[in-house]
Amino acid sequence: MNQSGVCGCFASRRLQVYAARILFRAGAPLDRAVLVTTSPGQSAYIESEIFKTRNQDELGYQPMTARKRLSAADLEMSPSIASLQADPRDPLDP
Repeated sequence: MNQSGVCGCFASRRLQVYAARILFRAGAPLDRAVLVTTSPGQSAYIESEIFKTRNQDELGYQPMTARKRLSAADLEMSPSIASLQADPRDPLDP
C-alpha cells in the first residue's frame, strides 16, 4: 500500500511506455482513447498523482494520460508520442 491507500506494487511505467509504442506502431488512431482494464487497485494507482509524479521524475513525461474513468477497473487513456523515444539511461529499454 502506498500513501494514498492504493496498492501500486503492480503498476509499471515501463508497461505504459511499451503499450504506447505498440499502439503507435500498429497504426492506432492518435485522436482516439484506448481502454485500460486492470484490477481496481492498480487502476486507481495508474490514475493517481503519485504515479504521475513518479513518471515525471523517472521518465520526464507521461507515457499515457487518463481521459475518463469508466468503472473501478477501466480507464480511457491517451498514449503520448514521447513514448516512442528510447531511453538511453535505461538498459532494459529496447
